[in-house]
Amino acid sequence: MELSGIFFQGFITCIGLIMVIGSQNAFILRHGIQRNYVFLIATVSLLGDMVLIGLGVNGLGTLVQSSDILQLIMVIGGSLFLTAYGCFAFYSAWQKKTLEVHTQKNPLVHHRRKLILLALTFSLLNPHAWLDAAVILGSIGGQLDDAIQRYVFTGGALLGSAVWFYALAFFAWKLAPILQRPRVWQVINIIVGFLMFGIAFNLLKHYFGSM
Repeated sequence: MELSGIFFQGFITCIGLIMVIGSQNAFILRHGIQRNYVFLIATVSLLGDMVLIGLGVNGLGTLVQSSDILQLIMVIGGSLFLTAYGCFAFYSAWQKKTLEVHTQKNPLVHHRRKLILLALTFSLLNPHAWLDAAVILGSIGGQLDDAIQRYVFTGGALLGSAVWFYALAFFAWKLAPILQRPRVWQVINIIVGFLMFGIAFNLLKHYFGSM
């Protein structure tokens, strides 16, 4: 695969994973609506993703690549998780779930240090973030042949993370009423569901096709 294709693969995989409804997105969206240090929160969230994605692709991925058994476990486990992720997205679409912001129930946090700690908690202590960045992206990036390809894949994933976080922060005040409409999140979740199934299929195809 050409480097441009690897970069796009990292970008689209990260975007697909991060778009799923979660506490981190709700946290960014809520403070974006209230214009409360939202770009600082987005930046901290991106830095958290840099740590997790770097660990997954270049750390955990290298470890997995050195062991055929670990590689098989990661590929099968990652594919199963992506499939389950896709099923959850379709279920959320069927249930018409929306992104709950709860702006009235949660008071503003004005202290920047506390906001940074909260943003780091949502990034580094979030099980979904670890599964997405360290496990799923690590299992995909770990299959790449050399360090340059892994760096390119990591760059694409980080760009995807940056695009999503900053776009969500910048347009939060416009998107909030729209994102709380069940019909909009139905469409988003259906797209995410098909995307997760496609990534799982390509993960298995790449692994078994290279044997």
